[in-house]
Amino acid sequence: MTDFNPSDDEELGQLLALVHWCLVRYFDQKENVAKTLVTEYYERFRGKISDDHYHHDGAWEIATKIYYHSVLKLEPSQYVDWRTRHGHNRPPDNYFERLRTGKIDRD
Repeated sequence: MTDFNPSDDEELGQLLALVHWCLVRYFDQKENVAKTLVTEYYERFRGKISDDHYHHDGAWEIATKIYYHSVLKLEPSQYVDWRTRHGHNRPPDNYFERLRTGKIDRD
């Protein structure tokens, strides 16, 4: 995974790097596309939501929002239904392994 941090905050940068990893690993986005998606998402909401909001949502929720709104471009009001129908309510098990170990599974 490409190391990048569109924010000035190291912890938020780590979270956004995990969002990037989720987009590549679980939503089949190319590295450069995922980087652009995360950066654009962050820039769109810079100053509108706090860094705490990102930590509250977590990387998985942010990745699913980015994928739904920016890649699929589906109706915003249907996000929760889509997430439920496609099993994205909860991150995959190996996501938690990534959080615990800090290792990126490239398979």
